[in-house]
Amino acid sequence: MLLSGVERKEFTNLLCNSAGRGTKMFDGGGQYRICGVVSSNYDWPTYNNKVCQLLDDSSVLYTFIATGRTGSAYGNNLSWSIDTILTAVGNLYFYGTYYASPNGWKFNGFVERVG
Repeated sequence: MLLSGVERKEFTNLLCNSAGRGTKMFDGGGQYRICGVVSSNYDWPTYNNKVCQLLDDSSVLYTFIATGRTGSAYGNNLSWSIDTILTAVGNLYFYGTYYASPNGWKFNGFVERVG
């Protein structure tokens, strides 16, 4: 149920970005409800860093995966569901390493400002 006056954005296959802070999901700070699924339908080269996070302008808010260069295939074809409220300072971003677009971490769901 969408409450009156709540700002909400729907995302379909939003790709992460490793440039800067990542792919911007929402402008401005506040509390955000993030609800959806983060997934990778990709077989990562074993040497790649596997990182997927939600960030704001000052810090990491939520980490789905952060393996470093492990030399393993861990991270292949994974998915996580999320339904949580995070407090962001400044903008909200979807950050992650990826090998080559359109392969990599994807977000499907919605983000709404709740406070």
